[in-house]
Amino acid sequence: QMKKEAGAEFIITQPVFDLQAARRFLDHAGASLPSLPIRSILVGVMPLASLKHACFLLNEVPGIVIPPGTMERLEKAGAEAGKEGMNLAVELIAKLKEWAGGVYIMPQFHRYDLVAEIIEAVK
Repeated sequence: QMKKEAGAEFIITQPVFDLQAARRFLDHAGASLPSLPIRSILVGVMPLASLKHACFLLNEVPGIVIPPGTMERLEKAGAEAGKEGMNLAVELIAKLKEWAGGVYIMPQFHRYDLVAEIIEAVK
């Protein structure tokens, strides 16, 4: 509430990997800040580079939630886990477009070239 009173006009999230957890958080935020419309929320999306990358985020970054199904998909992808991480990001953005105000893409390891691929895939 203090940030809203100080003039904040939108919220950005940390990277989101679990759509249901993100929606619960955003519903809670919306209830806490009724004057801030949900369309003012920009959701962070980070394509996962590998199973190791996902494990690091899950275990070392507070607040990160990665669903077991996502971890399984990365594990099954093996050497192609980076490509599967891109697929997961595209799928997530397609779902987020239905209700979030927007997304911002957080490429791992300075891989800004991935951002253009993701944008093309979700147009």
